[in-house]
Parts: sequence; structure tokens; C-alpha cells
Amino acid sequence: MSIKNNWHNRDKWAQYKAAVNEMVIRTSTEFCEWSLEPANDKHFARILVLKTLCERLASALDK
Repeated sequence: MSIKNNWHNRDKWAQYKAAVNEMVIRTSTEFCEWSLEPANDKHFARILVLKTLCERLASALDK
């Protein structure tokens, strides 16, 4: 993907953000809720997601 394409996608950031917010509201439940991780860095975000997953699995196994 070229840098030009990355900048082009940012023009639609507001639409993307609204769509993500709507998806989370409509699909998150008490039984299966979304975990929203604050991250602008892909490497950091992936590590954070893995940590969250490990914590949730450990919590479920303790029950």
C-alpha cells in the first residue's frame, strides 16, 4: 500500500469512526463484550490485545 492510499483513507476517518462505534454498540453484550484498546501503534495494539486475551482466559479458567 502506498503512502498516497494511507492519506486517502484518512479523509474518511470520521465515517470509519462512526461505523465502528455503531458496530460496538449493536454487537457488544454482557455475555460477549468488546474490549476496546487505545492504541495508534500497531505493535503496541497487538501486544495489548494479546495481554487482554490472556487475562480474560485466565479469569474464565479461575471460575
